[in-house]
Amino acid sequence: MALTARRREFNTHLQTPRAIMPEILATIDNQQKVALVFGAEKTGLSIEQLEQCNRLVTIPANPEYSSLSLAQAVQILCYELYTSYNSSVDHLKNTPKLATIDDNQGILQHLQHILTKTGYHFKNQTITQRNLQKIIYQINLERHEVDLVRGILSHIERKLDVTK
Repeated sequence: MALTARRREFNTHLQTPRAIMPEILATIDNQQKVALVFGAEKTGLSIEQLEQCNRLVTIPANPEYSSLSLAQAVQILCYELYTSYNSSVDHLKNTPKLATIDDNQGILQHLQHILTKTGYHFKNQTITQRNLQKIIYQINLERHEVDLVRGILSHIERKLDVTK
């Protein structure tokens, strides 16, 4: 498969890298070899070199200046090949450790303790507690976030004890 950015007289079957990828993968799956032929940066491929290939591929670019560097062309082809084969980015994602029910209950109990200590006046303590529980459960805390909130609550609690 020859890569070209030039208009050629025999390029009626010209394809983009993305369009040619299923054919490349099928060829590889059939235990056949595939060659991607790139020309020199200054001159590209000669007509004779193009005639040795049975597919023409071009990278869509600005028609006024469609030439890319060799490194750019290779990178684009490698990217298309890789993402056609495996487009998963799961290896880069963090797997958060979510808070448990006990973690969330710990925050709620700690918060309740501090509110009581500060003399917070509840119109209806049960409804307030339910609303706080709803808030904590809706935000779907991660374990490190629980540690942060509990640390803040402990700091507040220590400051309350000092001011007595």
